[in-house]
Amino acid sequence: LPAQHHLQLKAYDNAFAERFVRTARRECLDHILVFGERHLERVLREYVRHYNKERPHRGLSLETPEPKSDTNRGDGQIVRVARLGGLINEYHRKAA
Repeated sequence: LPAQHHLQLKAYDNAFAERFVRTARRECLDHILVFGERHLERVLREYVRHYNKERPHRGLSLETPEPKSDTNRGDGQIVRVARLGGLINEYHRKAA
């Protein structure tokens, strides 16, 4: 097989990983100037935490891969938590 065709087969076989890489790039890495390997690891660790715990996924009926606790429900004040220097904002409800 030609090298290019072989790469296309690998991307198709590993669709979930390719989708995550594309999403991480679009939502995070395209907006941040990375200053080295340690900085990249720290950024990706924070993004993966957000991706699994806070970001809704259409394939999961707008749920998160890691289920949220019921502590976000109620009538308390809504608080914004800035992640990655404000690139990502998460909103939580304080207990009343």
